[in-house]
This record gives sequence, C-alpha cells and structure tokens, in this order.
Amino acid sequence: MNTLVVETYACSRCGTEVEDWDPALGKPLCQRCWDVLDNFEVAHREALAASRRRYYEEHKAERAAWQRRYNEEHKAERAAWRRRYNEEHKAEIAASRRRYNEEHKAERAAWKRRYYEEHKAEIAAWKRRYYEEHKAEIAAWQRRYYEEHKAEIAAWQRRYYEEHKAEIAASRRRYNEEHKAERAAWKRRYNEEHKAERAAWKRRYYEEHKYGRQN
Repeated sequence: MNTLVVETYACSRCGTEVEDWDPALGKPLCQRCWDVLDNFEVAHREALAASRRRYYEEHKAERAAWQRRYNEEHKAERAAWRRRYNEEHKAEIAASRRRYNEEHKAERAAWKRRYYEEHKAEIAAWKRRYYEEHKAEIAAWQRRYYEEHKAEIAAWQRRYYEEHKAEIAASRRRYNEEHKAERAAWKRRYNEEHKAERAAWKRRYYEEHKYGRQN
C-alpha cells in the first residue's frame, strides 16, 4: 500500500509548518502571515507606491544600465518571444495600433513634423543611400505600379492640373526665367546631338505640308 507523502515547509516569518507550498511564489508563508502581509499592503498601498516611485527615481541610472545589459544578453530570446507574441496576437495588435493612431492623430502628426525638421539632413542622406542601393528594385516597382494604376494616375493628374492651373503656369514661368541660360544650353546641346533626326523630321514635315504652303 502506497503512503501519500505531503511535503511541508516552514513559514519564513513565524516558523509554522505549511503544506503544499509552491516554491515559485517565493519564501513560504502560512495563511495567517499571508493575510497579515496582504492586509498590510492594502492599508499602505499609497505609501508603498510612493516608496517604489522614489526608489526607481533614485536608481534610474542603475536600472537603465541593468536593463540594457539584460536586453543585450537575452537579445535572441527576446526577439523570438516578440515574434511569437506578435504572431499569436496579430489581430489584437493591429486593432490596438489603429485605435491608438486614430486617438492620437494630431500628436503623431506634430511629432513627425518636429522629428523630420530636426533630422532633415540625416533623413535626406538615408533616402539617397537607400535609393542608390535599391535603384533597380524601386524602378521595377514604380513601373509595375504605374502600369497597374495607369487610369487612376492619369485621372488624378488631369484633376490636379485643372485645379492648380494658375499655380503650375506661374511656377513654370518662374523656373524658365531662373534657368534661362541652362535651358538655352540644353537646347543647343540637344539640337546638336539630334541634328540628323531634326533635319529628317523637318524635310518630312515640309513634304507633307508642301501644298498647304503653296496655296
């Protein structure tokens, strides 16, 4: 006949025997001491919270250093845990992000503007480096996107030009005026490089419109 053996522990405060204590809970406590500590925590909750805040504030640097060291030593485990958590809670995380973004729309827009303004040079350098390194992929993606959305893009461009006709015309005149010398040089270079094609086009044009000029 097997005898059931019940493991006992001594209460860490008063020494009373405690049965079936889970070591994961920490030091053993009997029911009476557990209730005393629980009641103490309830009665002094505000004081305990203030004490914790004060402790965290006074040891901010040490805690930050410990956190960095811990994160560095457990980088692989934390990354694996995050991937697993994100995969298991994909729908909840997406819903939470949408809700947060909607509720903080103005703050996020203000933060983005401030960040871009303060890091303008770094962002521009990063974009240039990224575009240079991914030139072929970006060009392929743009061609594919334009091909798939040709009608929408054309409609948007027509609507934009129609709504901003005056501004676009003013911008073009200003640009042409400011870059008069460069544009003249470009035209001369272009005409020189395409002399044969332009001459052939002119002959063909004159030939096709010959009778119209004579009349």
